[in-house]
Amino acid sequence: MNDDDFLAFSERRFTDGQGELANAMRTLVAREEPDVYEALAAEDDATFLEPLFFTYFFAKPPPIELPQLAIGYVPAASRPSELPIRTDARGRAYLPNVGHLVTSRADEALTASWDAASRGFALRDEQGRAVAHTVRERRLVPSTEIELLWEGNPLLDATFTDVDAVSVNRPIPSVGPSHEASISRALTLIAEHEPGYSVLLRRATRQIFAFSYPRVNSFATLNAHGIVFFNAADRDDEVYFVDELVHQCGHVVFNAMTVKRRELFLADPDAPIADICPHVSRREIRSLYTVLHGLYTERAMVECLRKLDERAVFEGRKAHELRGRLAFIFRKMQIDVANASHRGLFTPFGESIVDVFRETFTRTERERPDLFRHVLEGQPYNFDYALYARHNPIEELFSAAE
Repeated sequence: MNDDDFLAFSERRFTDGQGELANAMRTLVAREEPDVYEALAAEDDATFLEPLFFTYFFAKPPPIELPQLAIGYVPAASRPSELPIRTDARGRAYLPNVGHLVTSRADEALTASWDAASRGFALRDEQGRAVAHTVRERRLVPSTEIELLWEGNPLLDATFTDVDAVSVNRPIPSVGPSHEASISRALTLIAEHEPGYSVLLRRATRQIFAFSYPRVNSFATLNAHGIVFFNAADRDDEVYFVDELVHQCGHVVFNAMTVKRRELFLADPDAPIADICPHVSRREIRSLYTVLHGLYTERAMVECLRKLDERAVFEGRKAHELRGRLAFIFRKMQIDVANASHRGLFTPFGESIVDVFRETFTRTERERPDLFRHVLEGQPYNFDYALYARHNPIEELFSAAE
């Protein structure tokens, strides 16, 4: 498959996968809360792809109940006269597709009543007393339908694990608003320079949650399908967010594309690849499926970052960081192409997808031999620009390329 064919293939697989996931969620909601399902039954797949529906069925026990998660999708004329909601430790109750109801009542069970005349909610406590509140509506990234979460919620917090796979088990604050301009700029750059992938990315991504917390990597998970999570430092700008958007949104896309993943694999996709392939380093702890996921996102990152680099979109430090990130992910792709090239791992269908990843690597290897000259010694799991700059001074790197 050439690039256009692979994009069309990805779009078809993504659309089919989203339909499969929506239908599975319809079944889960109908079993869990028949009344909620009845209120939503006529709604389209987008409703049943609400990310926190996935988290609700993952969290044990869920700290927010399904009626609260669903009410924002129920047509106003069909909303129940009242429903239970719960505030978090800061007195906020998150209603997907609506926003936050902000109160002074921390961690409290309340009753919400929908007022059709005022088109708003009234709240009262367990004694029937009115509870004052304000509504903080959803915040969309400019020129998109992607919600930038200005704060987390207890259900979202359940998705966070640290680098040792241990649940963080505490509220994670948002830093999204302070990065809004950089995120918006990054999405615009992707649309300008990788338009086909941008369309797929925007279809897949419902929400962005930027946070700052030690020992937690950026991530995307099927347990909150449609949300991407970025661990962002104050210094991070659009270079960082281009990299992470292409990366984490790619995982959302590929999760949907591989709902029927058994048709891709001969070997057990959940087995550690080091157990399947004797020549793979024992330090490699990822599963075969995770390696394939990595290749999908690495290909997208190499393609996008190459275009921004070769079209000189950035200057100075930003151009230097972009090129370092490109070299970094290209080297990771080199390892994963080798990991995925052992016999007996994939069906012919799966092998045809891996061939696309191999072709991207081989073409980049031929066209950009300079990427092997970058010194990446000591780089951790996440790209460290300060370390990269010490080993690859900006003056030397750009003068060598001229």
